[in-house]
Parts: sequence; structure tokens; C-alpha cells
Amino acid sequence: MRKLCECGESMNLELRNLVYERKMEIRHVPVLTCFSCAVSEVPLQVADDIKKLIKQFNEAPGLRKVSFTDIHEWADVIHHVLKNSEKRELENWDQPLEEARQERINMLLDLYRFASDSGDSRWMNDVESRLKQLSMAAPDLLLSDIKR
Repeated sequence: MRKLCECGESMNLELRNLVYERKMEIRHVPVLTCFSCAVSEVPLQVADDIKKLIKQFNEAPGLRKVSFTDIHEWADVIHHVLKNSEKRELENWDQPLEEARQERINMLLDLYRFASDSGDSRWMNDVESRLKQLSMAAPDLLLSDIKR
């Protein structure tokens, strides 16, 4: 299942670089793009996190460069899938992306259990945040035309 553009064509998922006011370059941002009409959009699931990142670094002078994969779990999963797949394999990226997302969720659940057994609440909060990012990236949410 793919998200459809307003023109009726399928939108493709890719990672792009975003530059904000020539102050900040954010690499590896998930973007849905229609190659038919050249419309691109940042999925709602990552838009708030990008805004938070911009706000966090907006105060500092000079150009900042950051990879979104360093702060967003779903972007890291996408990057991993794209990096480890050949282009012809990604013509139907839905299944490999969902399998990688489920693997990451399982790994994070194991980490959460270990953090809980260790009594490390800071670590537990970090893992919870990462799990939330992946749960918001469920295929039915990512590819939905519903605006939240």
C-alpha cells in the first residue's frame, strides 16, 4: 500500500537533506515524493520532531549539520533499509521497511526489559521515546491520507 499524491500517482519514500534558513542542514529526513508532479511532503509522523530539532538548534550561530537518523528511530530504520538494499529490491519497499521496523521494535523491547531490570528510569524513558517514534511510523499511519 502506498500513499497517493493529490494527482493520483503513488508517492515514493526517500531520505533527503533539508536546509533551514541557511543555518541548519538536517540530513536523512524521510520525505514522500511524487515523481509525476514533483510534490514532496514530510510525513506527519516526523514533522514535529523536525520542528523540535530546529527550535533546539536555532539559537546557536553558524551552520549546524545533523543527521536525523541520530535522533529519530524511524529515520534510522529507513536509512538502514535503503543502505542495505539494491534499488530494484526497493521498488516495493513496504515489506522490507515493515520487517525492519518490527525487528527494531523487538530489539528496543529487549533493551527496555534490561533497563527496567536495572532500575534505570532515564534509560527506560529514552527507550519509550524511541518506541513511540516507531509506533507512529506504522504503515497504516504513514501511508494514510488522513491529516491529524
